[in-house]
Amino acid sequence: MLLDGFRDDSLPSGTHSVLFLSIFLVVLLVAAGVFLFTVIKSLLAWTSHPYPEPGIHHCSCKFVSKRMQVSTPNEPRIGTTYYATFQFIDGSRQEFWIDKPLFLRLREGDQGTLLFKDSLCKQFVIRRSFIA
Repeated sequence: MLLDGFRDDSLPSGTHSVLFLSIFLVVLLVAAGVFLFTVIKSLLAWTSHPYPEPGIHHCSCKFVSKRMQVSTPNEPRIGTTYYATFQFIDGSRQEFWIDKPLFLRLREGDQGTLLFKDSLCKQFVIRRSFIA
């Protein structure tokens, strides 16, 4: 036929299909890798954007007091709830719900930056000064 002159008979029979399959798999793996890299990079950029969650406020304040409330068997939620009161620069005070690790770390008089949403303390970064 017309294309018989272009056949390469230097390779053993069946090698053409193995070579094609190998090249196809390499190209497919590279394409999948590029796709996964792009998706992961986009997700990381999306979750670490510099804009805070809507409704999140931050301000400098001083920790004033803390308390915990242990629920009774008659209440729907069983467990302990932790609260902390912070005093803002203008002198006003507000109580926030906090998690147990922060409750255990706080000492009266700690100053720092409070991140909160409504009455939930998201984070309190303590600035302690150490005198050597």
